[in-house]
Amino acid sequence: MNNLKKFNYLLGECDGIYHEFANKFKMSDSQMRILYTICDLGKTCLIKDLIFYSGLTKQTINSALRGLENEEIILLSFVDKKSKSVSLTNKGEKICEDSVELIIKYEKEIISSWSDEEVSIYLNLMKRYNDELRKRLGDLR
Repeated sequence: MNNLKKFNYLLGECDGIYHEFANKFKMSDSQMRILYTICDLGKTCLIKDLIFYSGLTKQTINSALRGLENEEIILLSFVDKKSKSVSLTNKGEKICEDSVELIIKYEKEIISSWSDEEVSIYLNLMKRYNDELRKRLGDLR
């Protein structure tokens, strides 16, 4: 298997593992990503930050937020005329405690088992890859 195939396989495998986590916790992938991002940002965040940090589209986020709001997992509030914030309800905090925070704990354990140099190399290579791929996407416009 060449390096590109290995790389793409590993990306897909990682996505698949997070999908399995979402299934275990009876959530859609987008719900899991949204709750993960909210927890990562401090249990309250602006929708624009949620869009930026989750990597999900605005449409996907708005659709998932409606469902999470209907299930009383999150609360949407106007910050001003143009922006809203998303906060976890007590029910949402409990759900995150039993799911997302567990995943974050696992991730921290894994990353803390790597040397500082390994973490630095990994993060620098991922950033470089993303920057180059984004540049090529821009070239298509």
